[in-house]
Amino acid sequence: SLFVRVRPPPFIIMVVACRAERPRRRELCARSRALILAVATFSTCVSSLHQAPLAAHPAGARPTSHGPVAATDRARIGSLDVPSLGIGTIKWAPGGADDVERLHRTFDAAMDAELDLFDTAERYGASTRSLVGGALRAVGLSRERGASFGGSGEELLGSFADAYASRAGADSRRAQVATKFTPVPWRRDAQSVVDACAASVERLGAPLDLYQIHMPDIVQPFRRFGYVDVKDEAYWDGLAECVRLGLARNVGVSNYGPTLLRRAHAHLERLGVPLASNQINFSLLYRAQGSQATVGACAELGVAPLAYYPLAMGVLTARWDASSLPADAGLRAYIVGDPRRGIPPAGGVPPIGAR
Repeated sequence: SLFVRVRPPPFIIMVVACRAERPRRRELCARSRALILAVATFSTCVSSLHQAPLAAHPAGARPTSHGPVAATDRARIGSLDVPSLGIGTIKWAPGGADDVERLHRTFDAAMDAELDLFDTAERYGASTRSLVGGALRAVGLSRERGASFGGSGEELLGSFADAYASRAGADSRRAQVATKFTPVPWRRDAQSVVDACAASVERLGAPLDLYQIHMPDIVQPFRRFGYVDVKDEAYWDGLAECVRLGLARNVGVSNYGPTLLRRAHAHLERLGVPLASNQINFSLLYRAQGSQATVGACAELGVAPLAYYPLAMGVLTARWDASSLPADAGLRAYIVGDPRRGIPPAGGVPPIGAR
């Protein structure tokens, strides 16, 4: 019931092959194991999830011709009143001042249209170099302090939100931000969730509207050697603590199938904290791989499903066709099909809105 499958890279075998008898060699081996673990983990993390959100559509809601569509076509996520269409920011990684200005204009235009839900994560906007640097800091192999993943997405959103509020006034609509915690092997307990949440609050400059676990704890570099350390329940404890401390108003998960979703919901319910959301891959072309069953489980439990890739990464908007395939293998699968993943060929599927 998982949507992401991560396979440890072959070079992890170097970790278990390390042997030493002398104290100095043992120390070097320990540091080498930590370094390889960090690189191995991020070789899986960097490609695991790429998301853009679409909030659940409320039953019976219909846009009107009066004012922005987002003013009337809205949904509930926990205590939040949000537009049914959210803004994904995984590509908000500016390379210079011009990029920052362009993204700032995009943010302002979205807010003016009352599209005030923004989806980000602590590692959105990060480069491969900054991700590896964050891993090294986390395992004590860098003199720099902190374990940030190096993403700029949260800081950008925080600065844009502050500037918009200053320009529009105290009574203006406030940006609502959903961000995510990244499960990795060295984050081993509930406190790691609280610490990461507090760091996100600092970067965004405000308590979090929605804080989600980015994926199940599937990054297990030593699985093929028989060692698995799953920390999902510890992370759920951390979510509850974030709510108690006032760091997050609502909490949720991402990429959870029906089984794990029910477990998370029951666990948080015992702690007195509602599970607000589950963000999953869902579109007209991606329903039979467990997504439809997950939407059903969300409805059963009262959890808002948030869809990323709602337009099948552009396939449903005629961005790609069989004569113009994208370089990314994940995108190509939606066009030429992938029987192993249950994805039928999309050739001949008319774009949404075509008549």
